[in-house]
Amino acid sequence: MSATTTRRLSTPQSRRAEGAVRAWRREGAAGTVGVIDPGHALDDGLTRELAGVDLVVLRCADPIAALVRFAVRPVQVAVLLADDDQPGVGPVVQALRAELALPVLLAWDPAGGLPPADAVLAGALPVLRLPLELDDVLARLGEVWPARPPGGSVLSAGDLVVDPGAYEATWSGIPLGLARREMNLLLALVQSPGRVVPREQLWRLWPSTSDQDGNLVAAVARLRRHFARAGAPAAIGTVRGLGYRLEVTALSSSGAASRSA
Repeated sequence: MSATTTRRLSTPQSRRAEGAVRAWRREGAAGTVGVIDPGHALDDGLTRELAGVDLVVLRCADPIAALVRFAVRPVQVAVLLADDDQPGVGPVVQALRAELALPVLLAWDPAGGLPPADAVLAGALPVLRLPLELDDVLARLGEVWPARPPGGSVLSAGDLVVDPGAYEATWSGIPLGLARREMNLLLALVQSPGRVVPREQLWRLWPSTSDQDGNLVAAVARLRRHFARAGAPAAIGTVRGLGYRLEVTALSSSGAASRSA
């Protein structure tokens, strides 16, 4: 009796998927993708393939419920699967971007016409096509995925401690209680303590908005208020015309006390 071996045929599509997986494992990061799927268009096989590269899919059929779930559980990128039976998603996209600081990728079926205008006008990026393919999804996610410090190691400057893995920041043991937008900004600054981080580099935290500098200025103001409440009001310095930096002296307990005096 002879054994029969079944060999999986290689196709251009499978080779593209394999290349995308290799690229993501080399350059990407683990995290959670929030999927709004009113029409139940997301294939379970694709969900399993994404899990294979450490990407968890948090799926919601109802767009309003998705806002709540994505706020409670950290999500790096939101993906909206357009459905003709679920119009009026523009306000949801706007809330995802403005309140949760999430990039929103829009997927739609070109055979059905143009992508939903209200979602695009609210800032969703119409870059995915239905049905979804693994290589396309990973490529588009990679364009907007938030940067993380190498290895997710704990970072510090003075008495500031930032844990990217836990998404937590404390100063002198006091939790800062940062929202996602302020936390992403702090992560960008704490990787270069005492050094100026150019505004143009920080603009990348808002890839899907036309007013990147306005969003940056507002986020810096909120982050400063968090530090001020904790007792370090001078933690973030402005270098006019260049950008922002973490003031290491002000982040030490003695430095903050001397400035307050």
